[in-house]
Amino acid sequence: MKAVAYILFFILFITANSAANSDAKLKQIIQRFGLQSVEAPKGFNEAQYRLGELLFFDPILSGSKNVSCSSCHSYKAALGDSLPLALGVGAVGEGIERQRKNKAPIISRNSPALFNVGHEDLVALFWDGRVSYDEDSEEFFTPEAGLNGEYPKYHEITRVMKSALSAQALFPMTDHKEMLGKNNDLSKKKSRKAVWDGITKRLMQHKTYRAYLQHIYPEQKINIGHIAEALAHFQKFRFASFNTPWDQYLRGDLNALSENQKRGALVFAGNGRCVVCHNGKLLGGTSFHNVVSPQIGPGFDIHKNDEGLFYTSNRNSDRYKFRTPMLRNVKYTAPYFHSGAFATIDAVIEHYVEGANGIDNYDSSWLSYFEKNNYGLKLFVETDHYRLFRKKETAHPLMRAKAIRLSEKEKYLLKDFLMNALSEKRL
Repeated sequence: MKAVAYILFFILFITANSAANSDAKLKQIIQRFGLQSVEAPKGFNEAQYRLGELLFFDPILSGSKNVSCSSCHSYKAALGDSLPLALGVGAVGEGIERQRKNKAPIISRNSPALFNVGHEDLVALFWDGRVSYDEDSEEFFTPEAGLNGEYPKYHEITRVMKSALSAQALFPMTDHKEMLGKNNDLSKKKSRKAVWDGITKRLMQHKTYRAYLQHIYPEQKINIGHIAEALAHFQKFRFASFNTPWDQYLRGDLNALSENQKRGALVFAGNGRCVVCHNGKLLGGTSFHNVVSPQIGPGFDIHKNDEGLFYTSNRNSDRYKFRTPMLRNVKYTAPYFHSGAFATIDAVIEHYVEGANGIDNYDSSWLSYFEKNNYGLKLFVETDHYRLFRKKETAHPLMRAKAIRLSEKEKYLLKDFLMNALSEKRL
């Protein structure tokens, strides 16, 4: 009995010592990279939230009144759609059940999940960062010149919007593939402003929406900016994720993470090099990188190419860079990357370990399920050696150098951290 007791004591001693060692190492990592927990959002307005919620689920914002925000950002699919590439107008269903009908267009990119999309650290949105907001100067940068700069032409719209998220909400409404469609009263408008005015008119003719808007914004002439601000307010509060085990750990609860998750966090910041791009409170969302993601789907030119941030900045150094995703609830938000090219976290980890040349061996066979059940056609997959070479040539240095080297044990620990320590599904 004494021997058994001694063995149990020894095991407990080693376990406790290992945990203390991991905590000490993590403390250094947290201090070194300035990692912080996500805080709960502030400034909640009940009426504005309820208006935004109604609008988020209502197809009234689309040209033919058949697509809502939730069509591509579904509660059923962790605020995405579980598809590699989104389906907008002309599709039916929601989430992974959404199906393309009558040769409806396929959106060129994956629908990003919306967790923490309203956080104040996010100043640029969309995969290519084409919408951004400078809080200090109160200036927007968007695809619509009338909203941009110090003295915007449509100042009546910008003066009521307070974030990049507000501005972001404006553009799916004016995209023919996403929400606007064709052959309806809005699609015939000659400008984005005319479309926005048409949507505003619709809502002001709707008894419930008119009452909400006049209550929230008394004595103001309602425009699309008020509508976008309500949508942003709803998303900011409804989709905030700030109580994952990782957040609890950062607030001082050392028991919030298992020992394996702590060791996975050390891999995340160490040999995995993840923290180079996935940093800050949100573990991503604020920077753009070329990580040699496979290109699938229609793209944006005759070659079905997608050069990401380059389309926004027009700088050659930004070709193939995309916004780094945030990682809260990443367990639930597959497929991954701008084109939804990877089905699992395991595949993503292997992609980074293989480095830039790994794209030459990309296995697209897993797409066949979606080609059959959702798209009704075979998706384009980029295999042209020249375009693959261009993407690899401008890749992140860590990818070019194949500098991410992980053992099988480290991959397992990293996956545990990503899948479990960062998860807080609040839908």
